[in-house]
Amino acid sequence: MKLFKLITGGLVMLVIGLFFWQNVPTFTTPLPFQLNLYIKEHLQWSLQVYVLLVLAGFLGFAVGIVLMLRPYFNVRRMLAHERQEKLQPVPPQPTQEAPPEKARENLQESKTESDG
Repeated sequence: MKLFKLITGGLVMLVIGLFFWQNVPTFTTPLPFQLNLYIKEHLQWSLQVYVLLVLAGFLGFAVGIVLMLRPYFNVRRMLAHERQEKLQPVPPQPTQEAPPEKARENLQESKTESDG
């Protein structure tokens, strides 16, 4: 079975290599680009097709990796935040102070009037 996988993998690699070998003139064709912002002169440059394909592939790979790892980093950030909350001591709750004397007297008067 290992030999079969080796032969099959080799044949696939040969077909891929043959594809690239036959299309070398296409991949080396320069593509002209222009950028005109109407501020200064036209910017012109050219890139070969294979350079554009490689750049697009790396960009797609990088975006895929970032999107794949985004939930992982969010979970790590939440766990670190929870760990920090556990390490910090809980501040004491302020106790309610007794109401001033006049407020206490007014409260008692209002209770007696509502009872009677």
